[in-house]
Order: sequence, then C-alpha cells, then structure tokens
Amino acid sequence: MNYELKPWPTLTASNLAKDLLPPVTFEHTVRVNYNLIRMFFDGKDRPLQERTFYVIAAYLHDVVEDTKLSTNTVAELFSDTMAETVGLLTHDKKAEDYGVYIRRIGESGNKVAIQVKLADIQDNLTRDTDYLDKHPRLETKYLLAQVYLEQCEAGLDD
Repeated sequence: MNYELKPWPTLTASNLAKDLLPPVTFEHTVRVNYNLIRMFFDGKDRPLQERTFYVIAAYLHDVVEDTKLSTNTVAELFSDTMAETVGLLTHDKKAEDYGVYIRRIGESGNKVAIQVKLADIQDNLTRDTDYLDKHPRLETKYLLAQVYLEQCEAGLDD
C-alpha cells in the first residue's frame, strides 16, 4: 500500500476531526486510535509513515460519514489512498445495510480499513456496556462483524 501523505498530515487530521465532529465523537476517534495502536502496533517495528497513515485513517474514519467533508477533500488534503481508505470506512446508513458495509470493508483487502474498523468495533463494544446490555442485538451485530473482519485481517500479508 502507498502510505505517502501531504505535509503535516497528523496535525491536519486531528484538527479536522476535533473541529468538525461533536466532542463525544472526537473522543471516540481518540479511543479508536488508542485501540489501533494497542491492537496492531504494540511491540511491532513499523515505519513512521505507515503508522502515521493508520492514525490519520482512525481520526478520519467518522468525519466523512458524520460531516459534510467529502472524500475528494480528503484526497486533496492527504492522498488518494487515504480518501479510498476513508471511503471504505464511511457507512451510509440510509443506503447500505451494516452487514453489506462490513463485507465491503473485508472484501476490499485494505488492511488499514480493516484494522481501523476492528479498533472502532472494539471501542463500540467497550465504551458503554450498559447500553449494550439493553440492546443485545447491537452487541451481536458488532461481535459478528468483529469475527468476520478478524478472519479477513488474518488472511492478509503483514
């Protein structure tokens, strides 16, 4: 994968997320970044440019979905590859069933999108367990998505 980005990408991504998203959603993106690093980077020696790409994708994973920012703007600010990755992570709930959305990510073979979505699901499963207890179908939906994406991720090269 091409991890090339425009100058100052992490600062731009975190500022965009902080400025465009409601505080609760921005805090979610920060937790997704933490999960991403803990789940996929702890103890692994990865190039800085690759790690930066992942962090930016995690910051932006909800920005196109929840704001008026477009993938075209993401391409202009970061790169075409980042726009493609963020596009995969964008779920249009009105036009696409969650299962179809998850399969689209898994079948893409885009390791960044798969791992960011796994980190996102991890946060969704752990941030508000009282809510999940009251909505067991939601927890089941996340767990099924997690198992599927873990299988897809396991089949990719490191």
